[in-house]
Amino acid sequence: MAMNLVASGGPVDSPSAEASTAATRPPRTAVATQPAPSTATPASAKVPPQSGRQRRAKPAPARGLRRLPEWPILVVLTGVLVGLIVVGAHHFRRGTMIISLSVLLAAGLRAFLSPKEAGVLAVRSRVVDVITLAALGLILVTLTVVIPPPN
Repeated sequence: MAMNLVASGGPVDSPSAEASTAATRPPRTAVATQPAPSTATPASAKVPPQSGRQRRAKPAPARGLRRLPEWPILVVLTGVLVGLIVVGAHHFRRGTMIISLSVLLAAGLRAFLSPKEAGVLAVRSRVVDVITLAALGLILVTLTVVIPPPN
């Protein structure tokens, strides 16, 4: 007596379960194999031209910043990096202002570029991205102006 699983999902311990399971299975059929086509062609046979598969010329590469597919985020991150270097050089207000303006630049790029061109800057819908980045940039500008610099 073998233990089988039936369609209801539970194990069944009966010989009739084996028979009913075997009866509901589709019968196995033999798969007919076709002979491989011959590679030799008679001299009188014409070879048809390739149907619709023509090679297209590659478009010329774009010039300028469009070569880099993720140029918007590279510009923003470069601004943030420059701001961090300036902060590290003991110029707190200048550095945080550069970081703030970089975030506001990200909001502007997201607002005016298509989602494909914006690349990684396009996270959610355009409105949500622009509002979030603009709010973060304005908060950073406000904090830069309000917080006194360290002595």
